[in-house]
Amino acid sequence: MRVGEISYVLRDADSLETIEVQSGSKNFCADGICLYNADKTFLYGIARSANQNKYIVADNTTRIYPAAFASSNITDIMIPKSVTILDRTSLYTCKDIYYMGSQDEWNKIETNYAYYNPSIHFNATGMEPPKINAVNQLNNNVEITIEDAEYDSRLIAVSSDGDEQMVSVDMLDVQAGDTVKTVNIGDGAKTVKVFIWDSLESMKPLCPAIEIAVE
Repeated sequence: MRVGEISYVLRDADSLETIEVQSGSKNFCADGICLYNADKTFLYGIARSANQNKYIVADNTTRIYPAAFASSNITDIMIPKSVTILDRTSLYTCKDIYYMGSQDEWNKIETNYAYYNPSIHFNATGMEPPKINAVNQLNNNVEITIEDAEYDSRLIAVSSDGDEQMVSVDMLDVQAGDTVKTVNIGDGAKTVKVFIWDSLESMKPLCPAIEIAVE
């Protein structure tokens, strides 16, 4: 069997829940559910029936082989900047990809996503979605306190008048580690509604919106 065929063998092993490698192997290693080469630079595949839906790829992995996670239970996966090759369909069925690098770095990876369109989150330090903890008026501004910002997202603040007509819209980048954002209140606004999307392209809400009355 060629090394490149291993990922397909794992893909077809529908009932496989764990992967173990004999101690002392010079060619392979495993973390219990994923099979790598000995130094974890190549990831061949995952046990298809592993009882978890999130996975963090090893820090020094450079290549994820074809169909490595296809048809598995993994929906959320975190990928290090060391990865330079994502073979076709390697992440198929993964709905959310958390990449530790920037969008520019991601665009340099050799890959093809012709078959599906996952949500890709950049500069990730974790997979926890950000939360709006509090929204408070400070004179003509609104201060927004954010929790658990572990990857890039977008904060939107909509100021509206008493007739629910928009007065202004502010859009701010939220980066990993951000805890406070401040926006201006539009002239004549009676309310300000704040929410966080994963991006302006997909507009996927990451947490419940909060609306406050303007004093």
